[in-house]
Amino acid sequence: MKSVFLVAIGGASGSALRFLVGEWLPWKSVATFPWATVTVNLAGCLLTGLAVGAMSRYNILEDSFRQFFVIGFCGGFTTFSAFSREIFRMLSQNLWLHAILYTAISILAGVALTASGYYLIK
Repeated sequence: MKSVFLVAIGGASGSALRFLVGEWLPWKSVATFPWATVTVNLAGCLLTGLAVGAMSRYNILEDSFRQFFVIGFCGGFTTFSAFSREIFRMLSQNLWLHAILYTAISILAGVALTASGYYLIK
């Protein structure tokens, strides 16, 4: 039960912060590109990499940290469903270039930021 509680609290915190980031971004009004989602997803990738790097470097083997922060917080902060929905919206509006760029930026930069965070800490 402790694991479920840690993931739930972390997920709720991450989701709330994701909502606030979307509300605070000054450029969120650009309707053709989902800046808020790409921002939180890339930041979440960096945070995940930093956390996993710290866990490796400092030999943090506690599942509670991983459950709360990596699975809960970062999982709640980032969003694959919004990513998918926004790609579908762009394709439906024949914004093919936007959809391709968004997908490429999200995946390539996401993996690069996760790795960067990991190696920066480790």
